[in-house]
Amino acid sequence: MENVEITRILNEYADLLEICDENPFRVRSYRKAAQTVAGLSRPVAQLMEAGEDVTTLPGIGSSMAAHL
Repeated sequence: MENVEITRILNEYADLLEICDENPFRVRSYRKAAQTVAGLSRPVAQLMEAGEDVTTLPGIGSSMAAHL
């Protein structure tokens, strides 16, 4: 999956959380993760396949890494 698709999905999920009036911090975390993925020079899938620790990226914690 390309970074563009992942970014779209993360933003869409943030939109749905916002519509459901979920915790604003959770919404913000999905938006931050989307922004980080969008700005990567390499595909996030390639980083993960190479065994790189994506939790070192801004806005990507262990829970978000598991979602990716």
